[in-house]
Amino acid sequence: MSLFQSAWFHHITTKGFITAFGSLFNDLSIIKYNVDGTAASNVTVPIDYAPKNKWFTMIGERPDFTTNQVQITLPRMAFEITKFDPNMKRKIGFNGTFATGVNTNGSRTKIYNPTPIDLTVKLYALTKDNEDMLQIFEQIMPYFQPTLVMNFMLLPEYNISKDIPIKLVDYEQSDSYTGNADEQRLIESSWTFDVPMYYYGPIAGSGKIITDVKIGMSIDNATKTSGWSSLETIEASVLGGSTKQSNPTITETVTP
Repeated sequence: MSLFQSAWFHHITTKGFITAFGSLFNDLSIIKYNVDGTAASNVTVPIDYAPKNKWFTMIGERPDFTTNQVQITLPRMAFEITKFDPNMKRKIGFNGTFATGVNTNGSRTKIYNPTPIDLTVKLYALTKDNEDMLQIFEQIMPYFQPTLVMNFMLLPEYNISKDIPIKLVDYEQSDSYTGNADEQRLIESSWTFDVPMYYYGPIAGSGKIITDVKIGMSIDNATKTSGWSSLETIEASVLGGSTKQSNPTITETVTP
């Protein structure tokens, strides 16, 4: 039996999270100072989604100040997801229904409980001097105590979102300044975050939404009381639908 007999699905959860996580650090900036201590310029620190090895390879190709090649701009930040770890301790039922929703096509659907996956995210920062790194460090750390809660839209087409706690679990810093004055100094900092994410499976369709219900009914003459003697027509209306019968019998019509 194939797992993929149902219709194709892709909720773009991982890509959406990458965008949301990166946006947290989009506008981080530092101040460059003159020799006399006055502010010279305000520099926005760019951030990319890139594996650490690839990132350092780009810098390693231009290792010193004596070449004519253009060096990578520092300071700079990058991040990557390094681990996907299923966490069944957070699983709420295996066959239960999370919600019944209506998608953008107007169809009624059944949304099953998601699968909990814990993500490990690494955030890196590279600078050429300690002053720049301290500015980056001191702007990031106060927001994680140790958790920052981010509201994330898991299923935009059904308007389903969750508050996702992003927990800071580790911080490291290293300085590669061990050579002579012609070599470029690189200070690297890395933050490690645990993120409890949720992944939804295929959405089960269950037909169109019932928008019109018509009901007609009557009471047999033998069972009528004096209070019902004038009852000849009963009209029922639900959501704008109606039916009208003279001496009606019990009927029920459901229009999907």
